[in-house]
Amino acid sequence: MERKNRHSWEPIKGSGKLKHAECMYCQLQKWWDKGFGKLIYMDKYGKIHYRTPSCTHVTPQHNKKIPEFYY
Repeated sequence: MERKNRHSWEPIKGSGKLKHAECMYCQLQKWWDKGFGKLIYMDKYGKIHYRTPSCTHVTPQHNKKIPEFYY
């Protein structure tokens, strides 16, 4: 199972949307949509996601190599 990179959310002030926040690394936005009754995610290209996509920002801790064991 692939480990997902986590987002770092910052709230967007002055927005009319409920729980409106943006990832400071990949500019993914999320907000609560009353019509759907769930969180909506929109990437910087305008594509809408209904589940949280993995963050495109890669930190050094996610680049750890798996040690290879020789028997």
